[in-house]
Amino acid sequence: MDRQEMKERTRAFALRVVKLVQALPRNQMAKVLGNQLLRAGTAVGANYRAAQRARTPREFDAKLGIVEEECDETSYWMDLLAEAGWQGPVRSAIAGRLRRRCLLKRCRCAAGALHGMRRVLPSLVGSRRRATRTGAGDSGPRRRDMEGTARSFLGDIQSAVASLPWGAGDASGADKKNHTERLSHRFSAIIARHLGQAGLQDVKAPSGGPDKSFVGGYGPKGVDVYLSDERHGLLLTSGVKGLLFDPGKNLKNRYRDMVMEALELHKRFPYAVCGHFFFIGKTEASRGSKKFGTVLGEAVALLQNIADRKRPDEAPELYEAMGIMVMDPGDSASVDLAPSVVPEHLQAATYCQRLVHIFQHRNPFF
Repeated sequence: MDRQEMKERTRAFALRVVKLVQALPRNQMAKVLGNQLLRAGTAVGANYRAAQRARTPREFDAKLGIVEEECDETSYWMDLLAEAGWQGPVRSAIAGRLRRRCLLKRCRCAAGALHGMRRVLPSLVGSRRRATRTGAGDSGPRRRDMEGTARSFLGDIQSAVASLPWGAGDASGADKKNHTERLSHRFSAIIARHLGQAGLQDVKAPSGGPDKSFVGGYGPKGVDVYLSDERHGLLLTSGVKGLLFDPGKNLKNRYRDMVMEALELHKRFPYAVCGHFFFIGKTEASRGSKKFGTVLGEAVALLQNIADRKRPDEAPELYEAMGIMVMDPGDSASVDLAPSVVPEHLQAATYCQRLVHIFQHRNPFF
């Protein structure tokens, strides 16, 4: 069974579930159980279709896991309805007034389709995993492209870190601030270049720091990386902030700055895609934190609260995408774009790809 056939089969199964629920008697028990069956039965096909749009093999497997869960739950509600033993005639919705025996027959038919589907799903998952391992199938070239993009991004970041040596053990606060700002400017240029390579050619990163005069600008603060035009104003932006020195002391202040930046941007441009690239000192981030284990753990706990804004009507203080990286000043070997304690959807390794994906989804005709 191929994917298209499975789509049709899950859709047909959902329609049979709808008709089955319509045929249930009008009493409280049937209403409650029928609603549960309707939700789970129609979710099977919806989640299977969603799995076909997965961006990574891991996401594909996770979505298929949801499909299997919905299959199992549907089977449970069918068994419960069949064994409940309700009284009275079943409301006609399929072929006249049905008796309980006819309804049970439909339960068995639907369950048969369900069990057949559950037998096929593991094989589909297995074939996707095999294709991923061998590089065969549609996912092979796509995954290699993503991995190549991530390696290129890592190489550019490492080169930027190596280009700004750091050996000042007793550096002043001004020296530390200047070093962090210079890195931020170089990272901004790298992000803009990679966004351009991914299809957003008009993205800009002002060489002299945040741009305060872009089309549709939002006041004196400016932005680090942006895409805008005269018709829509700001379409996409990426802030770049770092805490290489004493992050435990300054983390909450930086967090508040990021919240206010997203709030101001989204209030004026609610449809803009706003991201933030955050880099933190690796050695400093490993220091202990009473509530979160480490300073990096505290940073993750804070930043994930303002990430993953899905729709323009959601809270304006949230960012559409967030990328967290750890590094030590002047040490290119210490750069880590995917720290193990950082959730995958917050890792810097895929930051640019996620920004582009969200932008294209929100602006399909741009």
